[in-house]
Amino acid sequence: MDYLNNNGLSYIVVNSKNQLIDFINEIKFDILISNGCPYILTVSKMKKEKQIFVNVHPSLLPDLKGINPINDAIFLIENME
Repeated sequence: MDYLNNNGLSYIVVNSKNQLIDFINEIKFDILISNGCPYILTVSKMKKEKQIFVNVHPSLLPDLKGINPINDAIFLIENME
């Protein structure tokens, strides 16, 4: 958050899935890009006309899903050697 504060970038801290959904439903946007969101969002219930939702996952799915995909990838590579 220091980077955001030091560069005058605004942000909000979300403490629950419902709070995040409420925020998404209140803002106006064309494209929403999610990276590392800790919640599964039901886009079909939130999406408005002409909105695009993109989810970026930091690992290969479905093999490395879950809360620690990077740790799992490192563990997988170490065990391949």
